[in-house]
Amino acid sequence: MKTSNKILTALLLVLLATTIFADFLLKKVYLKINLNDPFKNYQPVSIQPFKYLKIRGGNGYAIEIKQAPLNMKVMTKRKNFLAVRQNGDTLLIGFTVISSMSMRDPESLPRGIIISNPRIAAIIADGSNNILTDWKADSLKLTLMGNAAVNINGADIGKLTAIGNYNTIFNFHTANKVRDLDLRLSNHATAILKGIDYTDLSPWLTNDSQLIFGAQAASKLSMLGRE
Repeated sequence: MKTSNKILTALLLVLLATTIFADFLLKKVYLKINLNDPFKNYQPVSIQPFKYLKIRGGNGYAIEIKQAPLNMKVMTKRKNFLAVRQNGDTLLIGFTVISSMSMRDPESLPRGIIISNPRIAAIIADGSNNILTDWKADSLKLTLMGNAAVNINGADIGKLTAIGNYNTIFNFHTANKVRDLDLRLSNHATAILKGIDYTDLSPWLTNDSQLIFGAQAASKLSMLGRE
């Protein structure tokens, strides 16, 4: 056999061995993945305890905020779009994903970021789609601006101050209970009061803002009028 053929054969054998070895390593990594883990496509983000949360970003992905031990995860393929900074007891998040006026329901979107914290005093969201899940607190201040939206599920809050500007949407989606609901809406902001049981409602609306009542929330109005 010619020397050149021997060299070519050797190279082919090395390439084949390398391919087989790489395939073995990939299979080994794949077998370690828990396919039932809902967070298998997320990476952890290191953060410190915080009291105030400020979010600015696009609305192509939802940001879920849960009351649970301190934790933060970002979808792996969107990690490069995330910027995180802490200033004292304030956590600042920038999430430069796509924005669209047609994407107004956070529940229909994949969770780009999942944040957990045992206690938050105030949240400011600018331009993002957000989901507030199972939040229980004596008080919470929630501010939306720049076409932001929030779905609120399973909240039990003493006093909730909701401030909405510039085409923002508060959607009290499912199983919410609020004792004192202070709504301040301006510039085409909307609050959807369907999945909520409240005791006192203090609305302040300007510039074509609106309240949309479900049956349960509307019945509370007649009860307040008789008191």
